[in-house]
Amino acid sequence: MSDLPRAICFDLDDTFWAVQPVLQRAEARMRAFLEDEHPALAACLGPDDLLAARRALAVDQPDRAHDMTWLRTEALRRLAVRYGHDAAIGNRAFEVFIEARHEVELFSDVRSALARLGGRFQLATFSNGNACVRRIGIGDHFELSLNAESVGYAKPNPV
Repeated sequence: MSDLPRAICFDLDDTFWAVQPVLQRAEARMRAFLEDEHPALAACLGPDDLLAARRALAVDQPDRAHDMTWLRTEALRRLAVRYGHDAAIGNRAFEVFIEARHEVELFSDVRSALARLGGRFQLATFSNGNACVRRIGIGDHFELSLNAESVGYAKPNPV
């Protein structure tokens, strides 16, 4: 048996693309959706309200703090209800966010590096975020793609 590695596992955000521009654009698109479709709710939401709501949920429900999809969706739903609107607005706002979240600009050498490495190693991903390699268009390079939501905890986790 060889001591050489047979597999390589990658993170996604800030490994294959710069995440901050992606998240900022997704937040802006979600905000625009709320302003266009639900202006009364948008008027109630300050710039830090969603982040504060997500952080509060993570503290109140630590068993779900790793699940970025749930945190964001539930925070949106609860804020909508708090201000007298239908919770379903939160679901739709999240759909707008997650669609934009998958509009990434891969670093220039990602595709060629994955093709080269994939010829020699099994490739996998593990991310704390909620990006999906298939939706991004690089899923064919990976044998396995996991995230904190799918395994039930974020990395690093000492368990």
